Amino acid sequence: MTEFLTNLVLGQALKPSGQKEKEIFHKLLSISALVCIKKQYFGLQESFLLGRIDTSLDKKKAFLLPFGAYSKDLILKNYPQNLMRGDIILAKLAAQKHGKRNGVMQLKSVAKFMLTLLQKEVSAVCVLADKDSKLQALSLQDNTFYNPKASQKSLKALPKKSVIKLNARTLEVTKVLGVFSDESIDKQICLEAHGIKQEFPKDSLSFAQSYGDKLDHTLYPDRKDYTALPFCVIDPKGAKDHDDAIFYDQKERKLFVAIADVSEYVPKDTPLDKEARNRCFSVYFPDSVVPMLPPLLSNTLCSLQENEIRLALVFEIKLQRGEIKSFSLHEGVIKSHAFLDYEQVDNLLARQEHKNIRNKNIQKCLQWLKKYEKIVKRMRIKRLKSGYDFRNPEVKVVLDKDSCVQEIALQQASISHHIIEESMLLANICAATMLEEISPLGIYRIHQAPRESKIQELFSYIHSTYLGTKKLTQNRDKLHAAISELQNFASKNGIREIVDSMIVRFFNKALYSTLAQEHFGLGFRLYTHFTSPIRRYGDLCVHRILKAHLQSCSTKKLLYLTQNLYAITNDLNTKEREIIYLQREFLDMKYARFIDKKLTNNEHIELRAITIDESTPQCIALEIIPQARILLTNGDSLQFKDMLQFENVRVRLKKVDLLTRCLYGEIINQDTKS
Repeated sequence: MTEFLTNLVLGQALKPSGQKEKEIFHKLLSISALVCIKKQYFGLQESFLLGRIDTSLDKKKAFLLPFGAYSKDLILKNYPQNLMRGDIILAKLAAQKHGKRNGVMQLKSVAKFMLTLLQKEVSAVCVLADKDSKLQALSLQDNTFYNPKASQKSLKALPKKSVIKLNARTLEVTKVLGVFSDESIDKQICLEAHGIKQEFPKDSLSFAQSYGDKLDHTLYPDRKDYTALPFCVIDPKGAKDHDDAIFYDQKERKLFVAIADVSEYVPKDTPLDKEARNRCFSVYFPDSVVPMLPPLLSNTLCSLQENEIRLALVFEIKLQRGEIKSFSLHEGVIKSHAFLDYEQVDNLLARQEHKNIRNKNIQKCLQWLKKYEKIVKRMRIKRLKSGYDFRNPEVKVVLDKDSCVQEIALQQASISHHIIEESMLLANICAATMLEEISPLGIYRIHQAPRESKIQELFSYIHSTYLGTKKLTQNRDKLHAAISELQNFASKNGIREIVDSMIVRFFNKALYSTLAQEHFGLGFRLYTHFTSPIRRYGDLCVHRILKAHLQSCSTKKLLYLTQNLYAITNDLNTKEREIIYLQREFLDMKYARFIDKKLTNNEHIELRAITIDESTPQCIALEIIPQARILLTNGDSLQFKDMLQFENVRVRLKKVDLLTRCLYGEIINQDTKS
């Protein structure tokens, strides 16, 4: 369906054969939204848009995610209230007044709703709760109450606070998931709400099993043999799906980046490929992962496991003064000589003496890691002169066997993270450069520069929050310097992560696109994702195109590999957004349960927080439950009208609403030192 609609937008659609596609085609014809091109091809009339709906979390705003080359999300106007996230609609491009600048009225593009073409099957995961003297279903995603199509007798027969899955349109109960008091249900709630399946279809599992569980590398005599090089895998502790391994040759000043050759096992349009396309990404939880590929591939045959020979695509990158001098890509076989987690690498690099390390493979890897560490530091400093460094520390949640929270911590990026990050950036730049030379279409990771109006808004924001006396010049060329200055101020005051998250709001979101464009945030002319094909479908598509070039494949084969890329990038952008929602919901659920237990046990919880918006009574926690939003009640010690943005406060947590995942607190002290 996505391919057909995308082709309509591009003017490349043939008459449809599928029933649903026929219905949409005739709907569009009936309102003269289509035009015939070259006898057999059809396209959309000018100013019309086709796209998928997204909504704000409170459902008060709707957005159109257009199909085709139009990469910008648009605010949707005049839409019906029954529209749901994921629905596909026809809209018309329009202009809306957006205030005056220098006395001139500014306009911005919006989408005006015209017609619903396809309603997505939407599920609501709910908990049974009393309302109006009867059991109703309270949505755990948006707090909407539903009246299920089930008798009160059958609902009351279920355990107290049962969690059920409803068809949000028909209100029929489709599944009983368990009881809300069981914390192990949280993951299933999130997966079911977003339509993500854990089990793989039989045909894709059979296809994966056809490769066996061992690699016979002698079947690949034409591949370059890298097995003697001491490659090292650096990944989080407990990870099994190892996409990448690196090695640095100081004598040659050459970095080797080996990436699992997943495309060898997942040909296009096979059952494995169709399922990977449907999933688009692996979904990670603190104690598990829902993989994009069956575990036989993701954790075994494709994973660059320690001391196992594996197929890989290897970039050899010649470096000069921290920059790429030249590079080449090869189909290879490699062997990872050591697996180290980030903490191990940090500890090893910090040690002055390494003679006591007994593992010879680790000794070999450490020799080149120590030398490469210095180069990474120089490369990073150089890169950040044009790119941005927005800190987004990962919240690490440790769960026990019952899925209850044991520990919560913020994981800051260290030198080991920088080593992998800078290496992957280099490989992705090389892949994007090749991609641009090979094909007019690819899959790029783009980040468009902010519009001039957004830049002016950002400068106004910087002036209103920056407490220094220096006046900043308001133009695009000075933007990097202005943001760096604000970040330095924020770092000194212990609020860097929060300020960074606020600045990012003024920027466009990074997206997948078929056309080569800049990545503003990283400061690169063009960029792609190449380094994680086990867990990202876009990377797998890039691999196929680059491999076709290495194998001197025909133009026909290249056209076959690139024919659906517009539709694929649309799916990637939609699914990526969906997974962000899912992971936020899961974290909020765990935070709420964690705090609720403490308050139930009469624990006194105070924490540092920062106000984020003077117009609304809420703040963000800086500790204990980092990044959690807390709704503030109006205590005697503070009137909300006196609150300033980015004010350090101390908050006492008062109560939790587990069903809505809302945390409530009271400010007990202002001007708290960080």
